[in-house]
Amino acid sequence: MLAIIGGAAANANLFVMYLAGFLPPVGHGWGRTLAITALIAVPTIANYLGARSVANLSNLLTVAKLLPLGLLIVLGVFRFGGYFQTIHPSEIIHPGWGAWMNALLLLLFVYGGYEDSLAPMGEVKEPTRTVPFALATGLLVCATTYSLLQFVTVATIGTMATDRPLVETAMLLIGRGGAVFVAVAVMISSYGWIAGSTLNAPRIAYAFSAQGDFPRFLRRLHSRYQTPALAIFIYSALVWALALTETFLWVAARWRSSMAAYALR
Repeated sequence: MLAIIGGAAANANLFVMYLAGFLPPVGHGWGRTLAITALIAVPTIANYLGARSVANLSNLLTVAKLLPLGLLIVLGVFRFGGYFQTIHPSEIIHPGWGAWMNALLLLLFVYGGYEDSLAPMGEVKEPTRTVPFALATGLLVCATTYSLLQFVTVATIGTMATDRPLVETAMLLIGRGGAVFVAVAVMISSYGWIAGSTLNAPRIAYAFSAQGDFPRFLRRLHSRYQTPALAIFIYSALVWALALTETFLWVAARWRSSMAAYALR
C-alpha cells in the first residue's frame, strides 16, 4: 500500500512538473497547491460516486494515452517502410548480457500491476465472464504496443544508448514539436496512473479491513453509492499530503528498505 500511495504522489508531482512547462505559475507556491489539489480531487469525487464513474475516467485517459503512442507507431512504420534497413545480429548482441537483464527487469515492472484491476471486482457485473477476457485483452494490447514502440524507436534512432528514447524518436518523426508531444503524453499517462490507483487502492484497503487485517472503519460503505467512501478519502488525503510536501521519496525509501529486510529473512 505504501508503494501505491508513494507512486500516486510521485505521478502527481510529475504531472505538475510537466504542466509547469506550459503554465509556469503551477510550478510553485499556491499555483502548485491548487494544481495538485484539483488533480487528485477529480478522480476522488468520481470514485466516491461509484466504480463506474472512475472506470469511465480511467478508460478515457487510457484511450488518450494510447493515441499519441499510436501516432508514433504509425509515423515510425511509415518511416521504416521508406528507409528499410536490416538490423544486424551484432547490434543485438553488442550491449551484452547485463543490458539484456536490465531490460528484462524493466519488463517485469512494465507488465506488473494488472492484478490491481481485480480489486474492485465486488462492483463488477458477471466478473467470472468479463474479467478473464478483459485481462487477456489488456495484456495483449500492452504487449503489442510495447513491442511496436520498441521496434519504431530502434528503427528511428538506432541502437545507441540514450536516456530519452521516446523524446528523440518523437523529435525525428514530428519535428521541433516532438518534445511538447511527449510532455503531453507523459501528463496523460501520469494522470491515468493516479485515476487507476484511486479506483484500486481504497478497495484493497476495504478488502483487508473486511478480513480483519486493517482497521474496521475502513470497511464502511456509503449508504447510497455503496462505495468505500472513507477509505477513498483517506487514500486521496495521504496522496495529496505526500505530493504537496514531496515526501513520497521517503515513503519509497521506506518501502524499499522493508522489502530488502523481508528478502533477507
